[in-house]
Amino acid sequence: MNKIIKTTLVLIVICSSSIFAFEEVFSRQIDFANQINDPEYTTYLTANPASILYKENREVFSIRTIVSDNGYQRIYDPSSSQNYSASFTSLRRINDASFFMAGISYDDLRLVDMFGSREKDFYDDYFSMIDSSAGTTAYYGPQLHLLYNVEIADDLYFGVSGNYGVERGLKDTFPKTITIMRNSIYKAGLDYRKSSFGIGLHGRYYDDQTYYESVKSFSEVIPKTYIGYNVFYNELSSSTSKKKRTRNGFEYGGHLRLGGDKAATLNVSVSGLHRISRSETYTSYSKPRGLWQRQGVHVLSDLTIDPGDMVDLRIYGEYLHFNDWGESLISNALVLENEESYSRAGAILAYEPSSIQHAHLGAEIGKVAYDYVEYVFPFSDTRSGLEWNLFAGADLYLSSKTKLNINLEYGKEVPKFYWNTDYFQNTGVIINLEQLFSFGYIELRFENISKKPSNDSQSISIMQVGLSYRRK
Repeated sequence: MNKIIKTTLVLIVICSSSIFAFEEVFSRQIDFANQINDPEYTTYLTANPASILYKENREVFSIRTIVSDNGYQRIYDPSSSQNYSASFTSLRRINDASFFMAGISYDDLRLVDMFGSREKDFYDDYFSMIDSSAGTTAYYGPQLHLLYNVEIADDLYFGVSGNYGVERGLKDTFPKTITIMRNSIYKAGLDYRKSSFGIGLHGRYYDDQTYYESVKSFSEVIPKTYIGYNVFYNELSSSTSKKKRTRNGFEYGGHLRLGGDKAATLNVSVSGLHRISRSETYTSYSKPRGLWQRQGVHVLSDLTIDPGDMVDLRIYGEYLHFNDWGESLISNALVLENEESYSRAGAILAYEPSSIQHAHLGAEIGKVAYDYVEYVFPFSDTRSGLEWNLFAGADLYLSSKTKLNINLEYGKEVPKFYWNTDYFQNTGVIINLEQLFSFGYIELRFENISKKPSNDSQSISIMQVGLSYRRK
């Protein structure tokens, strides 16, 4: 099995983040197309730290940059963004039954020319604060990642992991909004593995705390606080604006595997999800702004058929459903409700004529449904639609020490109402070039994603360039 793919997938499980999300996400985003060579199926199905099986010491250092040009954008999105990050991860086998992994990463994110730039992502919270100024905000800080995995009995594994990060943000124009974010994430799990079946339990708890403060504003800088996306209060511009947000969430569930060394393997994972978010705003007077609760269920399944020749088939499915409700803590009244569901099914056909050659072709189709309601000033939006994605990839060996990996994607995405478009047409290109030297492996990664809306000639372009080094 390709070692660099295994290393990359383990790091994704432990250190996953996105350009806009320093905080832990509500539900895991599974990229089945890029997990095709992962031998540890339950790792990406559950993110269970007990499911990770690694028998070799590893050291990986990487740097990357992600640049987004938002030709098409929502009102409170930046015109562009740049994220510069560096990370180092070390994995050490303690003995035959256990290993320990530690990593540290540092990110510097710039959101450029963002109108109302007091929120890092206005659309990520129902209770938000903006002003009428435009500016660029820099967010920067480290994160620490730890994982321990041990076989506590015959075929029974226990895993625990933890992440802790601190991020600071500063706006470059008046009123110089300061942002401080702290998050901590803890995971634990048990995994019982036999050659023909496996079963496991896992849990995740996270705590996010965010604090905003801006100095006194001139009269022309008008602050507003939002309840939902369509109701807002005009605040006094001469006052100091502060906001505190606390999020606590947990996930619990289990997974089951049938088969292993046989011609077919079935993996199923079921998780329950819950999150509470509290917002307090201090402007003209103290306002315990809102309480937001979200709960849901997440189901993942994967069937791999391996007849033993050069062709493999993977069939997968996913279902995510959750409900939201937001309450005003000023009037103790329900102000909004939201319901969302996502379902998809796909298949991947892989061709592997040898242990070093690989090609795959796949397709998936899904349905999304949104039902959003606000009650203060009546507003509702209900929509649903089909999404689809086509993808293909291959490993090409240019020489005995040089490997080129290419992945292509093309699909349709149905967004939420605040994007003001019926759908996005997405295209993606990922190219990885890996070179073996006497001292280790160096990999260069290039990724470009284009999101073109149905009703506009402008598009969103996201480009990523990364360089990583790992020891042999």
